[in-house]
Amino acid sequence: MSLIPEGHSDRLNVTTANRLERQLVTTGWSRQGASPGLYTRWVKRDRIEVGTLLVPQDPERADFQELLLEAVSTYGAIESGPQASEEDWITRLSEPATDELLFRKETPRRSQRISWPDGMELHTAAEATLVSAAKATLRRQRYFGRQGAPFAGRFVKACFMGQTQVGSYVVTAQAPVTELFYERINVRPGASQNPGYSGRSITEVLVNAVVSLQNAADHYQRDKSVSGFEAAVRTGASSDMAKAVRGLVSGNTEAEVTVDWSGEAEPHVTAPVDQAGVTTLSVDPQLVPALDAAVQQLSMTPVPQSVIVRGWITVISRPRPGEPGRVRMRVLVGSEAETVRIALSQSQFEIAADAIANNREVQVTGVQSRERSSYWVRQVASVEQVTS
Repeated sequence: MSLIPEGHSDRLNVTTANRLERQLVTTGWSRQGASPGLYTRWVKRDRIEVGTLLVPQDPERADFQELLLEAVSTYGAIESGPQASEEDWITRLSEPATDELLFRKETPRRSQRISWPDGMELHTAAEATLVSAAKATLRRQRYFGRQGAPFAGRFVKACFMGQTQVGSYVVTAQAPVTELFYERINVRPGASQNPGYSGRSITEVLVNAVVSLQNAADHYQRDKSVSGFEAAVRTGASSDMAKAVRGLVSGNTEAEVTVDWSGEAEPHVTAPVDQAGVTTLSVDPQLVPALDAAVQQLSMTPVPQSVIVRGWITVISRPRPGEPGRVRMRVLVGSEAETVRIALSQSQFEIAADAIANNREVQVTGVQSRERSSYWVRQVASVEQVTS
């Protein structure tokens, strides 16, 4: 007769055992031997009296699930006390992996309390860093505004908010690791779809962008040069990200962003990852003037540039005598803008109109500029329908 409670069998597997071992490492346990292929033995470094914990390794053995259940139950009781729920720990270890991001704000109050406006601003800034990182994962650009908002919104909705920590003010976000997010949903039949972006890739962009902004801000403080901010765009930095990081250190108090990486995959970031799989980034309030300069520099209108943009024509306005025709394109690739307006000659306009009739994408080569809140492509050299 099985000793495994109903509903636990599918979750007591090798993945759960591996995650339990990673959890042991991050909570102060040390591996104290093993029988290769059968089990690993663990001991709590600062609580030797609790004895050892065995984590089974061979799922083919008849007692694998019973031993794993015992290990999970024992670990939960030691770490969380007798009130720990076996069900909660099994669920936590068997759920899809997440990277845990901690946004910490120092407070001068002895009670470790924080003012309501400062607390709300930390929540807002933490969410803004997640949103900015998601947008920069789609494409690198200096300023986003509302561009990329649907994609970023889907990522944020997939994140969870964890519990804060005792003795500090922390906003905890748990970001999915392997879940894929797509730039477009409800794609038209026959349209090309961009590959999905994993939650992990978005978190990596966040870390790399913050590191680049810090380095660029240090450079600005020394030399008053904004070139570092422009270079940081390549790693995912933007005016939006600079504004978000600026919000973390509002009130002249130091802030910290910590990422506890899930062991599901190796992170690819420019910041150090310690032995426990944690990256810590400290944000000094002395960088505030430099971050303000980054916000201003990266939100400035870029100079006109040659582009090759591809997308769907959504709105058309036929040419009048002596005037160009105008169309609006929903951009798929080739521009930081989500939509561009394009000035076309009569013959170019007919190609665009035919693409609408045949449900085809269009590729346009021209010069892009930003005029107030709109992006335009003028001096169009070619307009082509994309058939594949």
